[in-house]
Amino acid sequence: MPKNDRFDRAQATSLYWYNCASDLRGSAAALRAAADPHFAATVANEFNLGSGFSIGIAGNHVYEMLWGMSLELLLKAVAVAQGKKVLTHHRLVDLAIYVGFPVSVDDEDLLRILTAAIRWSGRYPIPKDRTEWEDTLDTRNKALWEPVPGSVKFKRYNRAMDWPNVNALWKRVSELYWQHHYDT
Repeated sequence: MPKNDRFDRAQATSLYWYNCASDLRGSAAALRAAADPHFAATVANEFNLGSGFSIGIAGNHVYEMLWGMSLELLLKAVAVAQGKKVLTHHRLVDLAIYVGFPVSVDDEDLLRILTAAIRWSGRYPIPKDRTEWEDTLDTRNKALWEPVPGSVKFKRYNRAMDWPNVNALWKRVSELYWQHHYDT
């Protein structure tokens, strides 16, 4: 068998892309489970991370990066199942539009946050340029924080990036994938 046959098959097999997306989703789940207060101290202790280490704090941007990468691969799996070219960028909103996934305003904000996590916030302390930094902070402030009732000054986290919400988005994209997977 020629060397490239396996590469070509993997590139053209939507289920291969889907399974990789699912693996990244599972890794996000493992990271979230490790952040649970019942397990966090055990994780820090078992891996000698130090008594003050908090996986819940340290792993949050990596959790977002894993979710972003998972959704990216899932959207690309949809493209493969549709017989389309796989785009080589990480812009999740553009990928969603490309495969015909309906993007709500809330979805768009989450996808922009997760795109930033893929590009930089899950890997680096800052992006390459100030504009991307400011745009990401603005989107995070708008999408993840809500005013505290009765206060003009204070905001609270709205849980938009918590597992149930991001997982619901993932499942909706997954349904689109399976519609096209069965058609091929």
